[in-house]
Amino acid sequence: MENDLQLFLYRCPDEQAYALSEVLCDWELSYDWDGEFAELGEVSLGMEPYTYREAVCLDVVKQLADEIIKAAPGAWFQAWTDPSEGALGTLVQYTPELGKFEAYCDADGQPHFTAHEVLQAAKLGEVGAKVLTGYAWSQVLNGSATERVIKVEVPET
Repeated sequence: MENDLQLFLYRCPDEQAYALSEVLCDWELSYDWDGEFAELGEVSLGMEPYTYREAVCLDVVKQLADEIIKAAPGAWFQAWTDPSEGALGTLVQYTPELGKFEAYCDADGQPHFTAHEVLQAAKLGEVGAKVLTGYAWSQVLNGSATERVIKVEVPET
């Protein structure tokens, strides 16, 4: 089963950009659907997504997210795999302050919940429901993008 993957980068500290670019290159992500492959030392923020066609499985986005967080813990991003026939996609959202949120999602990266999960969220009150449903991450990420391209040289060792 193969699915498309999208990664939206919103923010990244300049000092973590090179490490982030290594992850983008290792994953052979391209800039937008028909764009160039990611380049070492360059990170585009707040514009078009980095993409990968035909990801091996729906949950591969969780591995990508873990690698981004390890390389650039100050980055803000969301990524998802599109659903496939008979299965939902997988969404991961991250900010350093909130940590990581994971959920199943639709083709637009919108979280999808079972009736049981909705009832659980309702029992938690407003703040708890915002955390359980990912609403807290969506609110922080929406409008947070700084449109720019970070270009950095290979760090000296």
